[in-house]
Amino acid sequence: MDAANRADIPTVASATVKCLSENVPDEVPGIAFLSGGQTSEEATAHLSSMNEMGPHPWQLTFSYGRALGPNH
Repeated sequence: MDAANRADIPTVASATVKCLSENVPDEVPGIAFLSGGQTSEEATAHLSSMNEMGPHPWQLTFSYGRALGPNH
């Protein structure tokens, strides 16, 4: 996560929702995101931003065990 030029949270959220909208059928009940090495603040901000863009045909949720650990 040390890239010199990183997209901001709304840009990442918008691109993610666009990708999901174009590729995930509406019949899918939910999508769970992993933290992928993000901090708990960053992972939560991304998910919150995506949910604020709703409503979506699927529920967006998380599985952030790693991000919520003591070293993140």
